Amino acid sequence: MSILAAGIDPAPITAWLTLILVGFGIIAGVTAAIALLWRMVALPQLRGIVNDKIAEIDERLDASDVAHSVGIARVHDRIDKVHLRIDGLRP
Repeated sequence: MSILAAGIDPAPITAWLTLILVGFGIIAGVTAAIALLWRMVALPQLRGIVNDKIAEIDERLDASDVAHSVGIARVHDRIDKVHLRIDGLRP
């Protein structure tokens, strides 16, 4: 008992294989379209939002550094005035 290739109709197998390959092609096309739209539309918008937030954080840090420096300068000014009074000199 042997199976001969001549006894198998290749049309249904070819149809199923074609259907599966077309399905994979559609899935790949949709995935590529989503990736392209993500890269062209969403990613630049996200980069803009992140850059704006980073700039805002940098401004806050700069303001904090300036406030800290001004506070230290005031403390040093008071210390200098106290030393001048202790030494008997007028500020």
